[in-house]
Amino acid sequence: MFPSQDRNQIAAIYGSLLLERNELKTKQQSPYEKEKYTPDRIPHSAKSSYQGVGGKLLKAAEAIARTSHESVPEDQISEFSNWPDGPQKRAERNKVAKLIKTQEERALYLWARKNKFLLDNNEFDQQWERDGHKGEAEHEVYYDDKNHQWVKRNNLSYHSSFLEYFHRIALHNAAFPEAPLTLIGFVVKDNHLWPVITQPHVEAERGASQKEVYDHMTSLGFKHLGGDDYYNEETGVRVEDLHDENVLVAPDGTLRIVDPVIYLDDAGKKKRLAAHSELEF
Repeated sequence: MFPSQDRNQIAAIYGSLLLERNELKTKQQSPYEKEKYTPDRIPHSAKSSYQGVGGKLLKAAEAIARTSHESVPEDQISEFSNWPDGPQKRAERNKVAKLIKTQEERALYLWARKNKFLLDNNEFDQQWERDGHKGEAEHEVYYDDKNHQWVKRNNLSYHSSFLEYFHRIALHNAAFPEAPLTLIGFVVKDNHLWPVITQPHVEAERGASQKEVYDHMTSLGFKHLGGDDYYNEETGVRVEDLHDENVLVAPDGTLRIVDPVIYLDDAGKKKRLAAHSELEF
């Protein structure tokens, strides 16, 4: 047997080791690890959408927005993409929106004003009123007869940041180039900055059936999630709301996807960032 003093020392060491093990186990089991927040990147395959005049403007705006994300101190927000869905993840996402969106808006406004990308909001209002106040929750829309295109201003109510909205445009153009979106500038409405985009008018015979949409999306590498929603596991891109008003059949029988909900899934973020880092070397 050990002397009582040695037994006490052994007990103390064992207790300390047990405490350290429990602390380590708690850290390993915690789904809310505090990691540095990093803004997302679109898949490399989608970067073709940055080509051309409209693509260059989109890329420049995306860079301005990204700088705002990267400038936030580490102790103010955490990387939440790997957290389980729930109240804490929503709260952290909302914190990102609250902290960053205002900074993005200020930086984009100054950049747009300096580079003459601020458009006349009164002129937009006149065209929009002439067309009967077309639009829905996020967009206000009018038809440009001269150029046979739709002009839309977006209030970003569906997006936590300008960066997320710019990603949506890039993802749409990469996946559905037959009905491209072009960022042409911004307007100031109700003391906020609204991006303005155009989209060519699509001649259509009818809305697409679910079977036609399924065949088209699976041919592009998307998996059907049910209903009108699809997911690409390779890129982490989700496409939703593909009903017969957003997917049209052109006179030649091909499909035109005009107004999908398309975004980057949190689950694929780490993979996208790793791929981007590899491309930098």
